[in-house]
Order: sequence, then structure tokens, then C-alpha cells
Amino acid sequence: MQNNRFTPQQIEKANKTDLRALLVEFGFVKLSNSLFENPFRTEKSSNSFSVFKHQTQNIWIAKDLSSGRIWNVMTLTMEYKRKSFVEAMYFLLAFNKEFVQQPKDDNFFLSKPHFNQPLPNHKEATDKQKNNLNYYLKKERGISPSLAKEYIKYQQYELKNKWYYGLFFSNDSEGYAVRNKSFKGNFGKADIRTILYKNSTTWIIFEGFIDFLSAITYYKKNFKANILILNSTSHTEKAKQILKSLAATKIFTFLDNDTAGKEATNELKKLAIPLFDKSDTYKDYNDFNQFLTSSQTKNAQA
Repeated sequence: MQNNRFTPQQIEKANKTDLRALLVEFGFVKLSNSLFENPFRTEKSSNSFSVFKHQTQNIWIAKDLSSGRIWNVMTLTMEYKRKSFVEAMYFLLAFNKEFVQQPKDDNFFLSKPHFNQPLPNHKEATDKQKNNLNYYLKKERGISPSLAKEYIKYQQYELKNKWYYGLFFSNDSEGYAVRNKSFKGNFGKADIRTILYKNSTTWIIFEGFIDFLSAITYYKKNFKANILILNSTSHTEKAKQILKSLAATKIFTFLDNDTAGKEATNELKKLAIPLFDKSDTYKDYNDFNQFLTSSQTKNAQA
């Protein structure tokens, strides 16, 4: 049994959906030969939302002529309908009169990563707990809390009638990867996390969110590209489908220097999209965070 839900033919069918018909289905009026009401502006009749067919890719594209933003049918459906990639696929296939039964376990993969648990009761951490978590980030993980705070939540959570606190990093299925000094696990649905950057078609891929935060700490800035965090190499097939559907043109990978990381990198290379393996940045270490903390220790001792 394949782990991925959709065949290449289904993905192609969804991606070639007529965007003009989809916008009409969403309730937006065609204003002229190629212009529609803008789904993302309050002044919908501003004559700024152009819909046209890509000359080489044979798919429909929408462009906001005022801002320059571009969508294909998948990205527009995901953003306007607030759907995940999987949900958008089901929606577009149904729109094209192909109905795919959703499995009872609506996680993308039948096999789940270890430590996956239902989302417990949780609430915002206290100021003292936040300080402790920032100390953990900075002193034990080498990560800049000021750069990390945009992507994480400081939460208390309840397990077996006891309250703990940790760093919560959300994924695309409203689940969380959770970390503190003594706990590494997932709450809710395990899934990939995507962070979109404007109109970029470049993607940077990390194995876990700690490595992503390590990278922006190391480079001292956020990346001007889309980010995809696997949260488990078992999500590699899903990552391939997302990258293909969102028309990726360039990929940079920062995966672990172990067997699973190398296998995932090799799978991503099968997409035939230019891929740059950046794991040589930390070639003497298993992952980016190990490299970061080791290099900081060396710098401190120098």
C-alpha cells in the first residue's frame, strides 16, 4: 500500500482545474475578458485580478496586478478556502467530479511518528515559564529567542492531571511539535509545516523545527523563501506532492546527516527540480542544531 493518497494523475487533474470556473464557483464575477473580482481585496471590482493560462506549464494562473502576487489553482484554493494541501486536493477533485473517499484516519500517512498524542488542555505559559523556556532555547539549543518567537508559542499543557510547560510549534493540521528540556513529542495530528514567502517558488526544507530555528540563528536572519519543515522523514512523499503542486523551481535541503536524512534527500531529488543539498554546512555533525551548539561552544572557548 502506498503511503501517499493521491496518484500523479489526480494531482495533475487538480492542478489543471479551470481557475475561471473555480472563481465563479466561489461567487466572484468576471469583469472582462481576463479580469475577475479580487477574492483578497475589499474593493473587489478594482480590475486588478487577472486570470490567464501559463504558456508552458498549461495551468491557470491568477495575478493581482496591483501587488504583483501570483496564485495557481492549488495555492488560491488553500489560501481563500483556508484548507491544507490534502483538503484542497479533495476539494478540487470533487469540483472536477472525481470523488475520493477520505479514510477514517485523515492523517496523511497511515503510520504515525512516535510520541504522537491527542492535543491536551493547554494555556499560555507564565512569564517565569517563558523565561525558563528562553533560557533552554539560548543556553541548551543555541537558538536566538528573539528570532524564534515569531514561530513558536509558550504554553502550559496538562498530562495525567499535572501541568507542564514547553515550546509549541504548529503544523499544517493544527497539531504541534512540543519541546522542553525533558520532553520531545507531538500533540494532535502529526504533519508538515509550510511557511509561504510572498511569490517565491524557492523552497528550503528542514527535518525539524529546532533545525529551522538553528538555521535562522546561524544566518542571523529569516529566509526570503518558502519554508517546509517535515517534522518526520515519513512525510517526504507528502512534501514531494506539495512541492510539485506549488510549482517549486528550486529546493535547498538542510536534512540530517544520517540514513533517514540522506534517503529523504534522495527522494526529493527524484522531483527533477534543481536541488542543493546544504547538509555539508554541518558535515561533521548529525544535524544543524548539533553543529550550532558545538560551534558556539568552540567560539566561547576561543
